[in-house]
Amino acid sequence: MRFMTITDEVIAEKIDAAREEVRYAAPAMSIIVAEALLRFVNRSGKVEVTLDCSANPYREGFGDLTALDLLVSCIPIADERDLRMGMLEVDGTTYSYVPVSKQNEHVQKNGIVHTAPLPPQAFVMSTAELRHELRRQPVPDFTMQKRLTAYRNMIQFAEISFSGGRLEKTTMKIPNHLLNIAKERGFEEKMKASYQLFDKHFSLYTKPMSDRVEQLRSTYTRTVVGYGNVILTEEKEHFLKALSRLKVDMETYTAQLRQEVAKQIQKTKQELVENFTPLLLINPPAELPEHLTEEQVRAYIDLLLCEEIPHVDEILKRIELHHNFKDMTEETLQDEEFYRQLEKAYRDREIVWPRHDLQQAEWQL
Repeated sequence: MRFMTITDEVIAEKIDAAREEVRYAAPAMSIIVAEALLRFVNRSGKVEVTLDCSANPYREGFGDLTALDLLVSCIPIADERDLRMGMLEVDGTTYSYVPVSKQNEHVQKNGIVHTAPLPPQAFVMSTAELRHELRRQPVPDFTMQKRLTAYRNMIQFAEISFSGGRLEKTTMKIPNHLLNIAKERGFEEKMKASYQLFDKHFSLYTKPMSDRVEQLRSTYTRTVVGYGNVILTEEKEHFLKALSRLKVDMETYTAQLRQEVAKQIQKTKQELVENFTPLLLINPPAELPEHLTEEQVRAYIDLLLCEEIPHVDEILKRIELHHNFKDMTEETLQDEEFYRQLEKAYRDREIVWPRHDLQQAEWQL
């Protein structure tokens, strides 16, 4: 036998060179191999195909579902569940190989072509060197990695944040010059260093969008107490479509809000002008000329306030909707409390969680 690297491209080349018959077995099939088989069938060749026709190999990164669509109408396919080896027989020559998942970065010598035996090669690495190499990079916990892959296929951490929407909490800085005059006149309790830019009733304009965001969050995510919010991967596509629609609505919402924000800013500025005008008429700043009129004082206060009050565009830019996905980690899955809280969060759903499914499979071995 001879060792070699077997990829989908190599398999397709072997099939294209076949004359009489091809037998192929693997967890799943790539499009390039399916197309080669179709070409061979069109040349009146004999074909036998065996695949694992469940969803599992695709979850593990093997093959493409489109390839199966290409074959089912013209080539009989035998279903062998849990098949994870590969075999290609072309005109009597057999190749055995280990199929490579899309999760792997490199394809090494993964196959054997069965030919006359070759003399064994000498062992080149000492056991001491091998142990040293394993200490430097230990063998992974394959059981945990299997569980991690299974959970990543089912759930992700998902955070949805809506910032800048609570405009009624927005404050502005009172110009220091005006604040000092207010303190001199005994109004330090009334005039703080910051001032509410919007009145408390402004939430009537902003609450509907906040409610929409909360509805999106509660519809698609569940809170795993102590760990964050999670989303089922099977619902992720629906979530992203709903999120896209909400973002479009939010653009319309901010455009409609612009006029109300401008009105409120003008109202707040007018309030401050009314509050400070009497104080400055009694105690005018030294930089202003004597015998000030009320209109001059108002214009001066307005000028100072315009330097501190944010522009409408600046306020509306703060209204943002963000989302973020994060995968599970081994550290999270080593915590028994995580499983309890996760299953509690989805107690109303009939879900077979990977740790129970994997444990059951281990017991059956």
